[in-house]
Amino acid sequence: GGNFTGLREEGEGYYSVIFNVPKVTRQTVCTVTANATKTGYVSTNATIEITINLNASQTKSLQLQITEDNGDPIYDAIIMSQTQPTGSATLSGITNQTGFVTFPNAIEGNYTIQITKEGYTAETQTIQLSSNQTSKFTFSLSKPQSGDSTSTIIIAVIAIIAVIGVLLIIRKRRNSNHSLDYQFSKKSKFKKQEAYF
Repeated sequence: GGNFTGLREEGEGYYSVIFNVPKVTRQTVCTVTANATKTGYVSTNATIEITINLNASQTKSLQLQITEDNGDPIYDAIIMSQTQPTGSATLSGITNQTGFVTFPNAIEGNYTIQITKEGYTAETQTIQLSSNQTSKFTFSLSKPQSGDSTSTIIIAVIAIIAVIGVLLIIRKRRNSNHSLDYQFSKKSKFKKQEAYF
């Protein structure tokens, strides 16, 4: 049962479609298979199972956009719900080239969302998804400050290496001078012995 409407190209190879669920009297699992074909490419397909709850009317499409502080989109950011409403599966997704990720059948309620991306400071945000509120949220990630602990550790390691290098050079020079003193001392004794004989 059920049908699909509203196939829409989102850009960057992403497409979305609306799945109108069938009327059910108990929790039902629908298996959906999508096929992708293009001339000159190998065809492929993917299958997903969708659980239909009796409160399906209380679901919405949840869309998140992740940007930098200056508004530029961040792609490949990992989105994971830490908490979600009872009966909802954990939300998990990755942003596309325009910084968006969409969860089409999110249950209404409160979500705690963690956003991570290598090179950025992780963020945790709480959102409320309800029928009378927007289902689109935008969050921004910041790059770590230049004076953070990682930079401090790197600078400290470089300083330690420099000090060790200087100490090794000084030690080598001292050993070299000591050897010359010893050789000079041996030559002096030899001359004294010659003069004595």
